[in-house]
Amino acid sequence: MIRPAALAALLLLTAAPAGAQSSGTGALLCFNNRGAYVARVTFDYADAAGAWINSSRVSTAYLENVCQRMPSRVTRTRVTVEGHTGFEWRRACQHEFRGGDSAQVWSTGTSLNQACAIY
Repeated sequence: MIRPAALAALLLLTAAPAGAQSSGTGALLCFNNRGAYVARVTFDYADAAGAWINSSRVSTAYLENVCQRMPSRVTRTRVTVEGHTGFEWRRACQHEFRGGDSAQVWSTGTSLNQACAIY
């Protein structure tokens, strides 16, 4: 049985370059929670008119991973990560990517010192 984290990594590694992707598949955006806090990740994409559309929002605990396949032919994608401080949600980072680019965003730090990295 393949673990979800291993499957997501395998899918990201085997994805075709942005220019080579078929029109039926969009970018694969993955979030890996390696920070010592509960993180909430939001996946958005911009349509042809430039309007941002929320694709999904998921809360994750330490060592949890989540991936979202974006629709094809979007102009931009965005990953927003918020961490819970114990009292409120605080934005840890927000990263935008070209429409067809797959990416991985990792949370790092602690509940009072939240950060992110892109791989």
